[in-house]
Amino acid sequence: MNSISAAFMAALFCISVPAHAEPVRITTPTGLDLFGEVLGYDGTYLRLDTPEFGILTLSYAGTICEGLRCPIENGPAELRFAGSTRIGEVLLPALVEAFGRAKGWNVQATDQTTALQYLVGPVGAPILKVDFILSDPQSAFTQQIEGKIDIVMSDRPASPDEVAQSIQAGFGAPTSSGRSRIIALDALVPVASPAQSVHTISLDDLAAVFRGDIVNWDQLGGEDIPIHPMLPDASSGQIRGFEELLLSDSAKRADITRVPSMTDLATTVTDDIGGLGVSPMGAFGNATPLVLQDVCGLRSVPRLTALKTGDYPLTLPLYLYLPGYRIAPEAREFVNWLQSHQAQAVIRRAGFVDQGAVPIGLDVQGERLANAIMLAGQSVPLSDLQDMLRQLDGHARLSPTFRFAEGSTALTPVSKSNLVYLAKAIRDGLYNGRHLALVGFSDGNGPADANRTLSLTRADSVLAELRTLLGGDIPEGVVIDTLGFGEALPMGCDETHWGRRMNRRVELWIDG
Repeated sequence: MNSISAAFMAALFCISVPAHAEPVRITTPTGLDLFGEVLGYDGTYLRLDTPEFGILTLSYAGTICEGLRCPIENGPAELRFAGSTRIGEVLLPALVEAFGRAKGWNVQATDQTTALQYLVGPVGAPILKVDFILSDPQSAFTQQIEGKIDIVMSDRPASPDEVAQSIQAGFGAPTSSGRSRIIALDALVPVASPAQSVHTISLDDLAAVFRGDIVNWDQLGGEDIPIHPMLPDASSGQIRGFEELLLSDSAKRADITRVPSMTDLATTVTDDIGGLGVSPMGAFGNATPLVLQDVCGLRSVPRLTALKTGDYPLTLPLYLYLPGYRIAPEAREFVNWLQSHQAQAVIRRAGFVDQGAVPIGLDVQGERLANAIMLAGQSVPLSDLQDMLRQLDGHARLSPTFRFAEGSTALTPVSKSNLVYLAKAIRDGLYNGRHLALVGFSDGNGPADANRTLSLTRADSVLAELRTLLGGDIPEGVVIDTLGFGEALPMGCDETHWGRRMNRRVELWIDG
């Protein structure tokens, strides 16, 4: 029942509830009267924020609801997203439409005042309503804590303050394994004007530009032209992530030009020979992307495989932070579908990098093998490299790569996500009859023998976590070995923090 009493509503608005609330009155089948703000309805259960009891979850069947926000019983379940415009404007709408097509349903898009809305289901009888509120991750985390939205779209990791606030509010940590998901990968690319003669830059120099330590292109090997640093609006999650990654606690120079959007940045940099900015991959328009090059001469280009493997240093994951409560079965089905092979194809078509595994044969790894020979010292004799190649002969590297948090044996969020996808692929039978190898590598700090042991230990730890995800054992028909080659195949220069971080990794290889 959904009857509205004018007298009741007038009285209800006089009660102490948040000013933005649209309160309802609920009478349960047992005669209990409750009032408050509807936070969500999953088709079975209603979430109600009450002044007296706090947030309650109760069965909606058989209740009497009075108020403008009363859910329609047997109406569509709701799923509300908020946060990153880059995710909510392009990526997730494409996934909603693909999900509807995969189910054979109709998908109707409407542009509401404050959100993009999609109705998904049979024609004339939608069963899922999906809202996208385009804002920024910081606002979205606040809305999730307040119960205004269900899922945060974020192009950066949740900050320690956001995690602490969620825990304090009783929702638990949004970064926990059950609530944090990586939906796709993106990358930031340094860009300059096509008229600029400099085509490479190191991460340290890029950071120095935005700190104000490097102010002229001649300090980067170019002409005597002042550098005009540019960044999109500071509310961008990706730009905040860039600043935290490169600048840490360092002060930014005061004369950074802030532009409203990534599109504006590409246009402004293109037209200014002194301009230097950072842009998401594929969004830099006519600006020229600069190749990252470290002090050892190793280059890193934002190619598809480099992003998938995490070998490109400015690879940034795109996150979904799920709620700490149950969502409707229809909504849960959509969220779980996002990890399917069908969804990965949609992510690629939308211009992002998916987490599906792609093979990288030894025959296309000539550059990094040449780097290994060039950088090999007394600790990595040629015989060690030859032994490594003999053991890997007949195998191809798969793109999922596993790296570890700084000074820790814990996997990074991207690596955890890669491991979940690998476990799912194994359960789905994609590797039946195949021979996989987890191959560990280290940086060059410390004795070579200790590094070989450490790299094997890391490979063993990844295998142990994979076994846990698979319920304790590897399925019959799949063989997984572990190998460790220490510092034999560097992806970066050990003289830099970035290089050492790239070198500490476990790669996935497959026979054939």
